[in-house]
Amino acid sequence: MKQKIKLSFLTIALLFISACATKVGDFKANEIEDDEQAIFGRIKVKKYDLDITQNCYVVFEGASTYQLDATGLVFHRINTESPGIVEFRCKDTSPYHFQLPKMASIPLSKAKNTANYFGDITVTWNFEGGFKISTLFGALGAAFDSGNDGALSFQVEDKFKETSPSFHRLHGKTARMKYVKALISSAEDK
Repeated sequence: MKQKIKLSFLTIALLFISACATKVGDFKANEIEDDEQAIFGRIKVKKYDLDITQNCYVVFEGASTYQLDATGLVFHRINTESPGIVEFRCKDTSPYHFQLPKMASIPLSKAKNTANYFGDITVTWNFEGGFKISTLFGALGAAFDSGNDGALSFQVEDKFKETSPSFHRLHGKTARMKYVKALISSAEDK
């Protein structure tokens, strides 16, 4: 009986995160609103040198959540009022999160019809993983959560020539978008 209870709370939490997240295939250049811009880049997440990217989400300011796949490619619309990364979430046996102490801002171009390349980010996130007791208690457990899980840092590299063809092939040609580099600053620069 206890095993069923554990699995049901965990399943509900993971389904909620997954249901609200945008994925690489959801991006449509023609759906960008007036107060939004296109961003693209790559985010790879490592846990103790193990690539866990496909189990992770990136939370942008304004509660926009993006689900990463194994490629780490990000094609996303972002609100121009709050362009930046605020949190990382990953699924292990339980959901884990790390809220950045200061938003990692993406300096967006002022020009319309522009795709902003934010860089290729490598996240190094060391957390113990396994089952978190707070998961058993759903929303009540979240109130007792101790905050960020483990230690996280990230570095940004400019790999525009490697990353931009993927975006251009799928979206840039048809939308006739221009490209700008809007490199995000790394966690070490804060």
